Amino acid sequence: MRNLRFGRKISLPSTVAIKHQIRRAEYAEFRVKKAEAEARAEASHRQLSLVVPLVKPATEINLDNVSSSAFQH
Repeated sequence: MRNLRFGRKISLPSTVAIKHQIRRAEYAEFRVKKAEAEARAEASHRQLSLVVPLVKPATEINLDNVSSSAFQH
């Protein structure tokens, strides 16, 4: 289909081409939002790992220091 613009004939893009451009733009926005969310999650994970102390594994707990009253229940 041809259309006139300022006296010159120009060809218009097809509906498929327009839809493709819209999808590409939406996908690019989605990738940016996803990258931002991953960066925020990684930053909060790093912040939590600095704040929360590490728990000792059960193999490192010395049972001699545990009170015997805890085992009587």
